Amino acid sequence: MWGLLQEKVYKTRITDLDELKQRLRTEWAKLDHVVIVAAIRQWRHRLLEISDACFVHLLLQYFHTLLSTGFKYVEFRGHS
Repeated sequence: MWGLLQEKVYKTRITDLDELKQRLRTEWAKLDHVVIVAAIRQWRHRLLEISDACFVHLLLQYFHTLLSTGFKYVEFRGHS
């Protein structure tokens, strides 16, 4: 999404911050709703993958700790 906006906003030289802000607002308003929805879906998918990977990592750490302690009681402290 940023790449697309950047391409349009910086098509010509920008003289000041106010002009940059205005161009960003203008180009954002011109974006097709379908493009925005697709970007949101893509990020949602990526975030879910990261979430799944973190959960698996925590489980692997826990089981590694169990194995290394001979399956003695191990208190699991995840994220609070």
